[in-house]
Amino acid sequence: MTPKDHIKLIINAEHWDPFIFLGMHQTESGGKNAIVVRSFRPDADEMWVVDTVANKSYKMEKKNKAGIFEKEFEDGRDIFTYKLRLKTLDNRVSESYDPYSFWPVLSDFDLHLIREGSHYKKYEKLGAHVMEINGISL
Repeated sequence: MTPKDHIKLIINAEHWDPFIFLGMHQTESGGKNAIVVRSFRPDADEMWVVDTVANKSYKMEKKNKAGIFEKEFEDGRDIFTYKLRLKTLDNRVSESYDPYSFWPVLSDFDLHLIREGSHYKKYEKLGAHVMEINGISL
């Protein structure tokens, strides 16, 4: 599946697993290891990836009018903790952790029990709950 296929599915809210395309992923560029960060923010005019450890920001490229942004790091970097900073069309700026930088919290076992109808504490897994992931309170 090409990036254009993923983008079309995400824009149309038809993608079965946006985690495989959005967020930070290892990739290859020119035969070298690279990292790419992708985000879908229709409300954003400009976006930046903010490395929370090095405290540096990197401007993302707007790939289309619908709001897909991308930043590729070709310097062989390792995966790092990041936030996304965005500027809206009315010049409001905000910064937050990318929801796609956290892997899904449902385990394969949870999904199995939900599918067979025997997960009797789904309320503990689904919906909004305060939690901590990788030392970050959400």
